[in-house]
Amino acid sequence: MRQIRRPSLREISSSDLLNEINTTPLVDVMLVLLIIFLITIPVVGSSIDVNLPAENNTFRNLETDSVVITALSSGVFVVGETSFNTNTDNFLQDYFRELALIKPQPEVHIRADKDMLFESLGQLLKLLQVSGIKKVAFLTEPSKEL
Repeated sequence: MRQIRRPSLREISSSDLLNEINTTPLVDVMLVLLIIFLITIPVVGSSIDVNLPAENNTFRNLETDSVVITALSSGVFVVGETSFNTNTDNFLQDYFRELALIKPQPEVHIRADKDMLFESLGQLLKLLQVSGIKKVAFLTEPSKEL
C-alpha cells in the first residue's frame, strides 16, 4: 500500500497558493444583518419613550391688544356690540383697514360657531387679508382630555 504524502506549506510554491478570498460567506452575513436592521429600525423608532407636554390654555401674552370677532352660525359677525354681515356691510372693511394701520397691529381672534358655513368664514378671512391684518387666530374650547 502506498501512502500519499501531502506537501507541507514550505514545500508549496507561492504560485500554487490561492490568492483569492471567498466572499460568499461575507455577503451572506451582510445580507442577514441588513434584513435584521431593516426589521428592527421601525420598531426602535416607534417605541422611544418621550415625555410630551400637556395642553396649556393659559394666555401667553396679556399685554397685546386683541379684537374678538364672534361668528354666529347664521353668518352674522359681531364685533363688540355691533353685528354685521360681510356681504352687505362696508363698515367692517373700513374697521379692519383702520386696525391694520395701528402699530403694533392688534391680534384678531375669531370665535366661530362650529356649525357655521365655511363660505361665510372664508369671506371674513379674505376680508381680513385684503385689509392687511397679519395676526389672526381661532379661539376654541380646550380639550377635556389631559
